[in-house]
Amino acid sequence: MKNLRLKLVAIAALLVLVVGLSALKVTFLRSFDIAPNPMENECLISITIDRPMQLNVQIQDSKGAVVKNLHYGYVVNGLRLVWDRYNNNGQYTPNGTYKVVVSTNDRYTSTMKTVILK
Repeated sequence: MKNLRLKLVAIAALLVLVVGLSALKVTFLRSFDIAPNPMENECLISITIDRPMQLNVQIQDSKGAVVKNLHYGYVVNGLRLVWDRYNNNGQYTPNGTYKVVVSTNDRYTSTMKTVILK
């Protein structure tokens, strides 16, 4: 009976640990801002990170298709990027809602919406 109770306590402790670890939010961004937002001709994307890492910054349309690759590379403290509404093909991007997607190691992602008015 005592062994069964110890096993149950051990299993319960393991479950608490697993659930607790899965609930942890993994953050890598100290700050992430888009200005102006909404935008007309261009916006400034400011990103600061808590440690050096590889970052990928993309603009995606409302369906998730990549419109513009803004940055892919190693970053020490942060980035300041300007998006001038041109896509990867050099075409001016139409009005609408877009997402700025910041990811690291293709695992952790942070997303912020921006709207183009005119």
